[in-house]
Amino acid sequence: MKRSVIGLAAAAVLAVALGGGAMGAAVGREESLVSRSYLEGTFLQQVTHQATQQAQSLLEPDYQKIQETLEQVAQGHLWQYSASFSSQSGGEGERFTLGQGSGLVWRSGSAQVEGTLVDLTLGAEVAPGDGLQPNHRYLASGQVTLTLTSASSWSIEGLWRQGGSAGLPFLDVSVSDWYYEAVQYVYENGLYRGISATIFSPQSSMQRGMLTTVLHRLAGSPETAYAPVFTDVPEGLWYSLPTVWAGQTGVVAGLGNQIFGPEDYVSRQQIALILFRYARYVGLDVSARGTLDSFSDSAQVASWAREAVSWAVSLGIIRGSDGLILPDNNASRAEVAAMVQRFADWMG
Repeated sequence: MKRSVIGLAAAAVLAVALGGGAMGAAVGREESLVSRSYLEGTFLQQVTHQATQQAQSLLEPDYQKIQETLEQVAQGHLWQYSASFSSQSGGEGERFTLGQGSGLVWRSGSAQVEGTLVDLTLGAEVAPGDGLQPNHRYLASGQVTLTLTSASSWSIEGLWRQGGSAGLPFLDVSVSDWYYEAVQYVYENGLYRGISATIFSPQSSMQRGMLTTVLHRLAGSPETAYAPVFTDVPEGLWYSLPTVWAGQTGVVAGLGNQIFGPEDYVSRQQIALILFRYARYVGLDVSARGTLDSFSDSAQVASWAREAVSWAVSLGIIRGSDGLILPDNNASRAEVAAMVQRFADWMG
């Protein structure tokens, strides 16, 4: 920007010096006092140089102020860059989050956008209600959440992010996020992995198969032979052995009729019950109980989960939100990370 302003200033000075063409009108070609080659050569170079110096002297104070402001803004921030792409896909109803500065190339399907997403291919923001275009490149100017409205595929691109989290590779987790320490805990202890090398997707809903995998890792990843404990958990999938282990140990009991629902989202009261059973499985005292009367929606806690929710509340594993326990709400990956960290701290 500085260079273009200087160029305009030089052009303006030059236009005045040349008289805007008036010289040519007043003096005939045969009576010219100055040769054309001189005007286009030495004189033009001298005037341009003088104009540039004058413009620089005028703009330098403002330029210095801008530089100082940028340096102050940059103080204490760590900027990380990742130019890798990772292909991903999902089904209707699934959600994922883009951190500020990260981007994607949309391949197919449709999604609802929450937040400001810029279509770099068109050079415009995605307006509310507009769909994503195949093979267009998008950039999140802030945190953006996409809810899939059909089976979709895309490629995530990691870009610049601001923060001080040198130990975390995730572009969508900032040190200012309430769940930062929980994500750091589950990541550094090998309990969680990102959905890609640079994306954690903290707001995405936790699936039941994800939770059994996390608890299997918390238990030290004990060796487990596959067995058809649940009819919808076939052999060879990433969650198969952890879910078989959880079923065999009584940490999970399934949804009835040997159905587990590994890709179903897990609710807050289901998590309380599963953690309660895990604690009992490893031989810990689970007699503590807390009152649910302080939560205005306590009546919505199912009878089968009431004991476990009371236990989890007494230990602070579940803390509620604005006076609500939200027992039927799907828990996000970040929320489960926080619950698992509190649970692990309690276990010692």
